[in-house]
Amino acid sequence: MPSASAGGAAASAGSHIDGLAKRITDSLETFSTALQDATNQCKSTDQHASVDFSRFSTKISGRLE
Repeated sequence: MPSASAGGAAASAGSHIDGLAKRITDSLETFSTALQDATNQCKSTDQHASVDFSRFSTKISGRLE
C-alpha cells in the first residue's frame, strides 16, 4: 500500500481513537464526581449519626443516673 493512500485511513483511525478517548475521559469524570458525591454523603451521614448518638447517649445517661 503506497503511503499516500494510507493517509486517509490513518486520519480516520486517529479521529476514532480521539473520540473513544474523549468518551472514556467523560465517563471517568462522571464516575469520579459520583464517587466524590457518595463519599461526601457518607461523611455527612456519619457526622449526623454521631451527633444523634451523642445526644441519645447523653439523655440516656442522664436518665439512668
